[in-house]
Amino acid sequence: MTATQKSTPRKVGPLYHIWQLVTYKPWIFVPFFILEMMFFAVFPQVIGLLSREFFNVLSGEARLQMDHWGILALVIAVSIGSNVGSLVDFMVYSIVRTNFTGLMRRNLLYRLLHHPGASPYPESTGETISRFRGDVGEIAMFANELISPIGQAAFSITALVVMLQINARVTVYAMLPTLIILFLSRFTTKKFIELRRSHRTASGRLSGMIGEIFSAVESMKVSGAEDSVIGKFNDLANELRTRAVKDHVFHQFIHTAYTNIVNLGTGLILLTIGDLVHDASFTVGDFSLFVYYLGYLSEFMGVFGDMIARYQQVSVSTERIADVLHPDPIQALTEHNPIHLTGELPVLPYTRKGASHRLEHLRVENLGFKYGETGRGIEAVSFTVPRNSFTVVTGRIGSGKSTLLRAILGLLSSQSGAVYWNDKPVQNAREFFAPPRSAYTPQIPQLFSETMRENILMGTPEAEVDLDFALYTAVMEDDLKVIDQGLEAILGARGVRLSGGQRQRTAAARMFVREPELLVLDDISSALDVETEKKLWERVFALENHTILAVSHRHPVLQHADQIVLMQDGRVAGIGTLQELLTSHEEMRQLWQGNANGADSTA
Repeated sequence: MTATQKSTPRKVGPLYHIWQLVTYKPWIFVPFFILEMMFFAVFPQVIGLLSREFFNVLSGEARLQMDHWGILALVIAVSIGSNVGSLVDFMVYSIVRTNFTGLMRRNLLYRLLHHPGASPYPESTGETISRFRGDVGEIAMFANELISPIGQAAFSITALVVMLQINARVTVYAMLPTLIILFLSRFTTKKFIELRRSHRTASGRLSGMIGEIFSAVESMKVSGAEDSVIGKFNDLANELRTRAVKDHVFHQFIHTAYTNIVNLGTGLILLTIGDLVHDASFTVGDFSLFVYYLGYLSEFMGVFGDMIARYQQVSVSTERIADVLHPDPIQALTEHNPIHLTGELPVLPYTRKGASHRLEHLRVENLGFKYGETGRGIEAVSFTVPRNSFTVVTGRIGSGKSTLLRAILGLLSSQSGAVYWNDKPVQNAREFFAPPRSAYTPQIPQLFSETMRENILMGTPEAEVDLDFALYTAVMEDDLKVIDQGLEAILGARGVRLSGGQRQRTAAARMFVREPELLVLDDISSALDVETEKKLWERVFALENHTILAVSHRHPVLQHADQIVLMQDGRVAGIGTLQELLTSHEEMRQLWQGNANGADSTA
C-alpha cells in the first residue's frame, strides 16, 4: 500500500471529479464545450436580437438598414445552423459521456482488483455492481450536462445586460425567482440526499438478490425454496418501488415548485412590460425581445434549481463509490488512465519464467490473520516448503486451512508474521504471488462467460505455453470430446454450462498452463467423481520440477505428501509425514479414520 493510501484520504466533492473528467481528454471536451456554448448561448442570442429588429422594421422603428425579408432570411439561416450544430453536439456528447463512464469504471475495477482478493465488499455483489452502473452513470451524466446550464447562464447574463439597458426595473423583477430558488434549495438539500441514498440502497439490494437467484437456482429447486425466494424478491421489489417513487416525486415536486415560482415572476414582469408598452416606453421590438428572453430565463431558472438538486444526488453517488473504493482514496475514481476505446487494444503483459523467479524454498513465519466479525482465523503459523516438494495442509472444517493459503498469497492482508521467498521477505504478496512465480486454484473457482480456451489462457499467449499438457494434467481430454465446440464453447456466466467437477478442472488447467514455480491448490478435487479424482492426482503426482502446496484430506494425497501441516483451531498442531503425525497426534488419527467433522476419507 502506498503512502497516499495509508494516510487519511482527503475528502473531495463532486466538483473535483467533474474537473478531473473535463481535463481527461481536452481535445474531445473543448470542441464539445464550444458546441454547447454555441447552441445554448450564441445562437439563441442572435435569433433574439434579429427578432427584435424584425418587429421594429414592421413597426417602423428599425435601427438596421435591412428590410424584414433580409432579417427573416438571417433568422432562418441561424436556425438551420443551430439545428446542424445540435446534431453534431449530440454526437460529441455521446463520445464525451462514453469516455467519462469508461474512465471511472476502469479505475473502480482496477482498484477493486488490487484489493486483497478475499476481502468482502461493503455490500453485496449486486449492490456493488449497481454502483458501477448507476452511481458512475449519475456522475458522468451530471458532468456532461453541466455545460448546457453554463451556456444558458452565459445567455442569461447577456440577456440581463441587454434588458438593463432597456429597463432596469423590469430586469430586477426578472432576478427575483433566482433568489427565491436559491433560498429554497438550502432547505431541501438534506431531504434530497436522504431520499436518493435510500433509493440507491434499495436498488442495490434488489440487484444483489437477482445475482444470488441466478447463482443458486439448483440449490433453490433442490430445497424447494422457490416460493420463499420469490416472496423475498417481491418484498425487495416493493421496497425499491416505494423508495423510487418517493425520490422521484420529491424531485418532481421541487422542480414543479421552481417552475411555478418562475412562472409567477414571469407573469408579474409581463404585466409591468404591458404598462411600459402602453406608455410607449418600449418599442414593439423591445417587447418581443423581453418576452423572448423571459422564456429562456424561465427555463434557465428551472434548470438552475434542478441542477442544484442533482448536485446533491451526485454527492450521494460519490459517497457510495467511496465505500467501495475504501481504503483507496476517492480521488482514485477519476485519476487519468488510458481506457483504449478506439484503435488496437494493448497487448496483455506476459512474463516468461526466468532465473529470478526460481523458488528454492518458501518460508512462512508466525503468520496471523483474524476475521474481524468472528475473531476466527490463523495465529503464529510457521513452516517451510522446500523446492520440488509436495506439502499438504490438512485439518477439520474451520481449522484455518483456506485462510492460511489466502494469507500466504496476499488474498487476505496478514496481520502478523511474514512470508519469505528464498529468505527474502515478500513485501506485496498479492502482486508477488502471480505467474510465473505461483498460480492458485481455489476450491470454488471463478469462470467467465467466454470460451473455454479464453478461460484457461486468460490473456496468456497460446504460442508461449503447452495448452495440451495443461488439459491432460487437468483430465479434460475426454470432456472436450463431448462438450459441443470443445475449447471454443462459451461457458456462460460463472461457467454455468459445465458441471462442478468440470469447472474445477478447467480452473486447474488455467493454473497448469502457466507452469509456475509454485502450485497452490485448495481442495481442487472436492467436486470430482472417484475415477476422475484418482486420475487428476496421479497426473499431479507425476509432475516433475514442481513445488506444490495443497489443501486436502484425501488419503492418496496425504500418503503422497512429503510433509503435512496439520491445522487445529487456527494453529499448527504438527508438521511431518503421514506416519509421523499418525503416531504422534490424536487429531491426525481422527482425520485419517474419518471421525473428525468434515474429514472425508474417500479418495
